[in-house]
Amino acid sequence: MELKITEHAKQRYAERIMDKNDKNEIAVFIANNTDKISEDISKMIEYGQLIYQGVSNHEFNKQPVKIYLKDTWVVIVDEKQNKVITLYSIDLGVGKEFNELYINKLLDKLTEAQNKYNDKYEEFDNRKKEYQSIIAENESTISEYRQTANSLEKQNVMYKGLIEELETSRFIAEKDVRDIVATLIGKNVF
Repeated sequence: MELKITEHAKQRYAERIMDKNDKNEIAVFIANNTDKISEDISKMIEYGQLIYQGVSNHEFNKQPVKIYLKDTWVVIVDEKQNKVITLYSIDLGVGKEFNELYINKLLDKLTEAQNKYNDKYEEFDNRKKEYQSIIAENESTISEYRQTANSLEKQNVMYKGLIEELETSRFIAEKDVRDIVATLIGKNVF
């Protein structure tokens, strides 16, 4: 997919890389150098280092981005639309050497944090699979217990029916005894 450059990113290129300050000067530069801007920004991405890919931490714009670092330049790309959102240089105002030292120190911290994240992600992934396996076993056991419970409930219904039949048979036998006693003693109702 072709990389798109937003108008904002073109303006930042003209301002920050080409030192254009006036709005008209920026507009003229962009109109005359669109291909160069696209080519230069594409090269910054191609030869830069992808330092982050994921959801933006910006409170207003929680979209997936790719952040590239080329020397002291940062290029932020909207991952879904493959378009450059903005670019800027990391400049602490204390000289190029200190800026580079600062960036290198932060890159070391970033590598350490990414390694820690990778370890945690792997641990999470392994534990998640383990727990999902336990859940599946539990669901199977629950299903078996439900089948057993349903079977036992059906047996109970059947046995209650048998008890009622026995009760009816016992009642009929008892009635026969009472009828014979009534006949024996000459009473119609006993």
